[in-house]
Amino acid sequence: MSNKSNDPAIENFKNICRNEFSYLLTEYGFQEEDATLREFENEFQIRFVRPDLTVVIEGIHYGSAATVYLYDSKKRKTFPRLLNPDFQPFPSKRIKRKMTSQEEEIKEESQLLLLYGTDLLKGDFSSFERALEKTQIFWAKYKSRRQFGVAEQEAVEAYRNQDWTKVVEALEPYEEKISKKMGKKLNIARENLRLKDKKDEE
Repeated sequence: MSNKSNDPAIENFKNICRNEFSYLLTEYGFQEEDATLREFENEFQIRFVRPDLTVVIEGIHYGSAATVYLYDSKKRKTFPRLLNPDFQPFPSKRIKRKMTSQEEEIKEESQLLLLYGTDLLKGDFSSFERALEKTQIFWAKYKSRRQFGVAEQEAVEAYRNQDWTKVVEALEPYEEKISKKMGKKLNIARENLRLKDKKDEE
């Protein structure tokens, strides 16, 4: 990796972060980590650390945006906006955000951390734990939705091939969720299996 530590753009990025997150050092006992202590893949990055919490500000998208990560002592990660109890990680209806500069995003993330993370900065990790739980719930729902989608695709293919057993196996676990159209396929598959069993008994 080339050495860009003297790059004015990197130093400008870090100075913006130092200015916007200065309260971490002056009020909450953080220290800026010496960048020479680790090999950063992305040199547009600055870390403020203390034994129980690390705040990482990273420039992304070729200097057009920034993101902030919060790590606890167990290396678990969340983000300032997730500390907001009303924030949903991935809402069903996406809200298009107004395009902002990298500096504006750094300021916004700093304000979010102060607004929703003051207790965390004081050592109360309740909001951090809630943010992690919220993320776990989201991913569980996402995984369930994805499995449901795969099951529907398998059922459609099986229905096309008149593989009635596979149709039932794919759709039955999601019977309360499926559409009327898929419900009709499930009932047809069940009826065909019933007729097959009856024929086999004769």
